[in-house]
Amino acid sequence: MSRSFSRPFPTVFTAALVTTLGIELANVRAYTGIPNFKVATAAGLLLGALAIVWLRLPRGLSAPASWCRWLGILPTALGGASITMRGALDPDPLRWLGLAAAAGVAGMLAATVARRPIWVVAGAIVCGLALRAWELAVIAINPERGDMLPLVVLAVGRTVSGASPYGVYHFPWAVPLTYLPGGWLPYLPLLLAGVDPRWMNAAAELSVLGAIVFAGRKRRDKTLRDAAMVLWAAWFVCHRVLNYDANTAAPLQWAALAWVAALGVERSRWTPAATGVAMATTLLVAPLLPLLAISWHRGLNRPGARRPHRASLVPLLSAIAVTAAVAALLIGPWVFAAPRAFFDGVVLWFGDLDRFPRAKWVESRAWAVNPGLAGVFWTLGLERWLKPIQLALVGGIAVVFARRTAAVGPREPIGPHLVATFLVFLLFNPVVWGYLWEPAVAMSLVVSAAAGARGYQAASAT
Repeated sequence: MSRSFSRPFPTVFTAALVTTLGIELANVRAYTGIPNFKVATAAGLLLGALAIVWLRLPRGLSAPASWCRWLGILPTALGGASITMRGALDPDPLRWLGLAAAAGVAGMLAATVARRPIWVVAGAIVCGLALRAWELAVIAINPERGDMLPLVVLAVGRTVSGASPYGVYHFPWAVPLTYLPGGWLPYLPLLLAGVDPRWMNAAAELSVLGAIVFAGRKRRDKTLRDAAMVLWAAWFVCHRVLNYDANTAAPLQWAALAWVAALGVERSRWTPAATGVAMATTLLVAPLLPLLAISWHRGLNRPGARRPHRASLVPLLSAIAVTAAVAALLIGPWVFAAPRAFFDGVVLWFGDLDRFPRAKWVESRAWAVNPGLAGVFWTLGLERWLKPIQLALVGGIAVVFARRTAAVGPREPIGPHLVATFLVFLLFNPVVWGYLWEPAVAMSLVVSAAAGARGYQAASAT
């Protein structure tokens, strides 16, 4: 465990820091509550620029970062802002939770002054859990605030009763179950135990912390890992993530993608299985599959070498088989029980632009007030171009990664390419909400924690 941030920081950490702050700024609407088309578009351009930064990491963008010893100020400030915005210290029966959160903030500040990054994280966990307890006690699961969690609760109820959860629900508006099994099934144990299912969201975010620790576990110098953990602390206590925890079921998706990145950056043999789990949890893993396939083509868990490894179909086909088997095992029973309802909800509801996406655009122009460029295309009547642009950009980054991998072999890091691909994919996604960007933060922190690997050092030297 490192006592302080005392060593130089490589460029990948700087990119992770900018990504964390960039998505925080891009979601400024969470703080103001005011939808703004120009701000959303500018935020999209900022996030697109971040994708370019991640792609250029192995080739430059160095920056000194001795000031990172004071990084703990960021979670301290964000935790204090979250307490203030909720009025958690106002005199009421829940004030003790606000005081517990404030104690966590004080602990983060003290740990920052003492240069103890691990204790900054501990203070953030105390603060974050106390604020979540306060939030969940104040905010009920209500479809008027968002139908994501109510849909999950009803789906679990149908499953327990022996019926297929895939079908149409009424709030009173009609909506099908649009989530893959991994996106709603983990809430079942808490619901059966009579516990607020939203605590599963906190568990998922703690799982992201686990992925960061896992990614940095083999590094002798834990500086990068500790810095990534402090950024995670800022993410865990910030206002927007607390809002998402109370009103969405998205954190399970964040955790699934974070673990794909954690295993993928070291070419672990478990990466295909983790990818299969992610495929059963979120469709957002789809743009990452070409990069993972290229990585598998070069072989799993193979040490760096001076000369490139010769690509082979054997590791690729084996990895694809494992991925498909895990995904089929988790998804198959639900598809067989109600194939048409599953396809309508999971694939067509958001995938067919003439269904929900267009109806939501006509109703509230929702895609113009969330970060990204979808609003521009919808406004100009060019929304049909969004998916082809996505395919072109994802394919282009895959080609870049393939060329780099052919040149230097497994030493070429996949992590920056994963983050860049995710950013450009969402930038042109026809349907976008603020919480869809959060996996970029989770993956960037994982990649940063893993940046001490020889693969990064070798690639950065080229």
